[in-house]
Order: sequence, then structure tokens, then C-alpha cells
Amino acid sequence: MNGKLTLKHYIGDAVVCAALAIILTAVCFAFSGSNDTNKQVRVLKGGEVIALYDLSEDNVLNVDGVIIKVHNGRAFIEDSDCADKICMSMHGVDNNGGGSVCIPNKVVLEPVKNVGNTDVVAG
Repeated sequence: MNGKLTLKHYIGDAVVCAALAIILTAVCFAFSGSNDTNKQVRVLKGGEVIALYDLSEDNVLNVDGVIIKVHNGRAFIEDSDCADKICMSMHGVDNNGGGSVCIPNKVVLEPVKNVGNTDVVAG
């Protein structure tokens, strides 16, 4: 090869770039079309479900000294009587997922996934 690029090289490069662009666009549409959103938060105390709240409705719950607040589509631990209060600095649960845990009080906030229009999936 003499180091000169010919028209064949440019056409080949263009075809490869176009094919990659089409594949990446298809992958992006495939993943963006899914309706995996968290519409609810589940509150657990000692491993048992004690409450289930919609993220779209504002609520406040007191679970043995742990104040859980649902506000503006996010559920989080607003206050706790634990010593370190690390749980209060956690983001909480929103439409993108997340979670919060107060280990001393054994309180967990976890997202509940809604996949499409399915309410329950049996396995």
C-alpha cells in the first residue's frame, strides 16, 4: 500500500459508520421504550412489609422512631433516633430506584418496580 486513500476506503468507512449508528440507535430505542419505573416504595421493619406507598402521593410515617417522608416523588428517611443518623443522608427511593436503610432500627425503604402494565408476576 502506498499510503494514499482511495474512494473505496472512504465508502467502506462510511458504510461501517452508518451500520454502527443504526445498531446504536436501535439499542437506545429498545431500552428507552421499556416502562420500568418505580411507582411505589415498600417499607420494611425487621424484614416484614409494614407499608406500601405511592411515590406520587405525599405521606409521612413514623416507624419506631424513624420518620419516613414521601414528597415530590421521592421517599426518604427524614429523621431517626439512631446514633449515627447515616440513614438520613441516603438519597431514598424515586422513579429511578434507590433505597435507604436504618440498620439500628431495622427499617428499609425499597423501590417496587412496575414493568409495563403488569401488577403481579408469578414465577
